[in-house]
Amino acid sequence: MKYVFVLAMTLAFLLTGGTARAQKKYVQEYGKVKEKEAEGSKTIRIAETTYTAKEKGETTAVRQNTVFMFTNPPIKGNTDASNHWVYWYDPVKKVIWGRCPTPKHPMYKEWVKTKKSPDLWQVINPKQRKPGETNVNNLKDDGGKSLFGGTFSTEEIGQPTIVPGADSGPTIECLNFKDGPFFRYFR
Repeated sequence: MKYVFVLAMTLAFLLTGGTARAQKKYVQEYGKVKEKEAEGSKTIRIAETTYTAKEKGETTAVRQNTVFMFTNPPIKGNTDASNHWVYWYDPVKKVIWGRCPTPKHPMYKEWVKTKKSPDLWQVINPKQRKPGETNVNNLKDDGGKSLFGGTFSTEEIGQPTIVPGADSGPTIECLNFKDGPFFRYFR
């Protein structure tokens, strides 16, 4: 439980840019989804978009992230670089900081049920993040264990979610897989 609280506080800190913005209203938007070949591969493709949060009525972004996913199923057991996950990358800090399981993940339905929400997250502890590392297969500790923490939901830890394009509080909703930017990969 302590770990979930730490993750919740970390997520809240990250999503608010490290400042107290809880009273402000935000509008969240996703840009156009672009597909490209994964670096060093002719067969693996990545879909990516830009997530932007702005204070209501403002034009300047208070938060921008690149959100990306692999469009392929797991290859040779590699679920990290597959359509099981959506990754969040902070272009300012040049770091992958979190990921969310997708409906293609074999545990997704169970997690939604047990965590009481489809807004599921795994976050890397800020002290363990690897600035400059964009290869998801390298996000492991020296023993080969994933740097991502356990799966939790914003509902489970009492955080509000944000609906992209609508008025809301400061917490990012991972993605709406029914009509969000990557929905076509989950029809």
